[in-house]
Amino acid sequence: MTKQHSWTDAAKAAAIGLVLAVAPLVYAYTITQITDNATNDYDPKISGSNVVWWSHDGNDGEIYLWDGSTTTQITDNASSDKRPAISGNNVVWYGDDGSDYEIYLWDGSATTQITDNAMSDAAPTIWGSNIVWEGWDGGDTEIYFTTVPEPTTLSLLAAGTLLACLKRRRCH
Repeated sequence: MTKQHSWTDAAKAAAIGLVLAVAPLVYAYTITQITDNATNDYDPKISGSNVVWWSHDGNDGEIYLWDGSTTTQITDNASSDKRPAISGNNVVWYGDDGSDYEIYLWDGSATTQITDNAMSDAAPTIWGSNIVWEGWDGGDTEIYFTTVPEPTTLSLLAAGTLLACLKRRRCH
């Protein structure tokens, strides 16, 4: 007859402790410093390997993008741009238009002003082609939503606008 051994709780704990003590480290973090400048950098957000943030350039806030290897300054203007958010290659933020804050979108090549009103808009977030932000309606803060048109839709809108302009010139 074979005698079976049972493990006590203390023996199990000791065995687990031994395995953990001698087990090799399975993952080591690689830390990369993205910025190295004389200004404060704020509010980093990430989508895939793309990182956005804002930093004071000595005059006002500007928006920056790091694509995993290169840093691109998205804004370079005389107004304050802050709190970017990113989804894929689309970056949104709020910026001062001279009278209040508005929402802006950079699609990887061009900047578009999303809002243009007499009230302050702020704190945008983007997911895919959907943008949401908070805005003052004159009495309190409300939540607003829009969808970024696909590039094909933007091209069709631009072509339609051009045709309308050409048609008006022929009519006069």
